[in-house]
Amino acid sequence: MAEDLFLCFTYYKHDDFHLLIGKVHFVDTYKREFRIVDYHDEIHKLKQDDLIDVKIN
Repeated sequence: MAEDLFLCFTYYKHDDFHLLIGKVHFVDTYKREFRIVDYHDEIHKLKQDDLIDVKIN
């Protein structure tokens, strides 16, 4: 968040692996989820339990 970097998130949802590239907008520790803004300025919510890997893009 402080570095303003695009990250590559790998997550598991609906019996399949998915990739999402974006910046962390908000970390909700109560709901245990990340809000990610992608290249098209769309907000995605990822559950912490669904995350497999995070890499610097």
